[in-house]
Amino acid sequence: MEPIVQNNRYLIPIDVTLHQMLGQSNVVPKLRTSTRGDGTQSAINNQRRVNEWHNRELEIIWNMDSEVRRLVLASCDL
Repeated sequence: MEPIVQNNRYLIPIDVTLHQMLGQSNVVPKLRTSTRGDGTQSAINNQRRVNEWHNRELEIIWNMDSEVRRLVLASCDL
């Protein structure tokens, strides 16, 4: 399932460095459009690349520095 932002109240602009804990690097696919032929096929191929990238990204586990996480949560009024 793809993440969906329903409320940006807690989106806080900060500089955060995440550390990859498990999984392999997952390069973002380059989306290409075809200047020849059927543009519909390019759109289908692009969507397939995005879906494959998203599925691989779900397998990666990231970790945030404890101090940054504490500061962010403290500013959320939870």
